[in-house]
Amino acid sequence: MGLFQFALPYRLMQWLSSLSERQRSGTFLGVFIMGLISALVVSPCISPPLAAALVYLARQGDALLGASALFAMGVGLGVPLVVMGTFGLTSMPRSGAWMDATKFIIGYLMIFVAIWISMSFLPYTAAMLLFSLTFITIAVVIMRAKVRGRRWWVYVSVVIFAGAGLFLAGDTVLKSLRSGPATEV
Repeated sequence: MGLFQFALPYRLMQWLSSLSERQRSGTFLGVFIMGLISALVVSPCISPPLAAALVYLARQGDALLGASALFAMGVGLGVPLVVMGTFGLTSMPRSGAWMDATKFIIGYLMIFVAIWISMSFLPYTAAMLLFSLTFITIAVVIMRAKVRGRRWWVYVSVVIFAGAGLFLAGDTVLKSLRSGPATEV
């Protein structure tokens, strides 16, 4: 989401770049080395979601769910690579403001999934508080973004703030319902 970025050390990237430039295309060894280099570059991006998916699937204990989820993940990762390999860079959309918005949306979706997965060991109240705080940060980020001439974003932020309040209030209401009606002694 742009808060911090991870990268390989500069010397290692320079060495990998020079190694890839020396490879002859079409040879078995060249293709193997290029695949090895791309795995090193792509691994930090895919390893955390894959680890989270494996932990979740292992906790479920359903082999069919695990196989189908990992198959879907593999297809989702493989299809863009096949399209790009087939059609080249012309198949890629141009970067711009839409990419920052997409990064923002996917980042917050990952935070929501992390909270949802954590609900198995977090108290319910803590999970609802985390959901509320995440909604509040989304609303604040939208309010602080440059949305000149687009007044409806302010309304979207107000709705998100209200959603955060509903998470907090809903938790309080659920607690009172669970404790039952008040009885006089």
